[in-house]
Amino acid sequence: MAKGYTNEGTKWEFAHSFWLVFTWVPFGFLSWFAFIYIAARTKQRKWLYAGIGYAAAVLLAAFTARTFLFDLAMKALLIVWIISIIHAFKTRA
Repeated sequence: MAKGYTNEGTKWEFAHSFWLVFTWVPFGFLSWFAFIYIAARTKQRKWLYAGIGYAAAVLLAAFTARTFLFDLAMKALLIVWIISIIHAFKTRA
């Protein structure tokens, strides 16, 4: 049996790690929600700030639509999405 992060059991860990699913939504459109959710659950400001940063990346891409900056914003959003997934798994530990 694989060792989990806590002594609560695999079912408990899966139920309390469901917020990770939001980071897998394409292009990180909901990564910000995952971090704001865990910030609210744990009262950690660092995750709130991370969630605000990820939301800013999504908004930047949304507000640059139909401009010459859109391609750059979408590339940045793709990079931020990958970073948010890695950040989420490091946060879970």
